[in-house]
Order: sequence, then C-alpha cells, then structure tokens
Amino acid sequence: MRENTKEIIWKEALILFSKHGYEGVSVKTIANAVGIKDSSLYKHYKSKQEIFDTIINKANLSMEEVRNRLAIPISAKTADNYQNINIDILVSMCSNLVSYYLQDEIISNWLIVKSN
Repeated sequence: MRENTKEIIWKEALILFSKHGYEGVSVKTIANAVGIKDSSLYKHYKSKQEIFDTIINKANLSMEEVRNRLAIPISAKTADNYQNINIDILVSMCSNLVSYYLQDEIISNWLIVKSN
C-alpha cells in the first residue's frame, strides 16, 4: 500500500525527533525530509505539536495492539493479574514485549525520542 503524505510526514518527523529531539527539529526540517515545502506541510498538520501528538497516538495504539496480541493484562487491577502468574509465562511475555518494542519502527524510534 502506498503511503499518503500525512503518514510520510509523521514517520519522517519520528525519525528526525529520534535523532535530534523535539526541540532540535523544525517544521522546515520535516518538510525538507519529506520533500515538500513547509507551507505544504501545513495542509496536513497545523503545527509541529500536532505531528508529535500523532506520533504519540500511533505509539500508544501500537503498544496497546501488541499487549492485546501477546495477552499482557493491563488494567486497574494489573498487580492482581500478575500476583499468581507462572514465572515462565511472565518471562515469555516480557521477552516477547521487549523484542516487539525493539523491532517495531514506531516504538523503537519513540523510545529514543522519549529518552532525549
């Protein structure tokens, strides 16, 4: 499937944010990375913050999806869910989750952004 410009923008911004931090990236820099004028970028996003918010939402959705797929319980009673869990199951869940986070394009770059 061909990516649309809006998707290309947030993906390029994510890469730039992971390398330079949020403050180190301008709208012009993002537009240049995408190959469009900064005025054209504003047709898709009203601000750099909106691009960043889109990335946060994408990262949250990706994390939620993998937790559901790996059957990792996250709720108000999370501690109760883990209290009597088999250690081998817990190790497997954690290993699978970390592996996914390191391999997923969105999450791995997002983790870098959050550490900057």
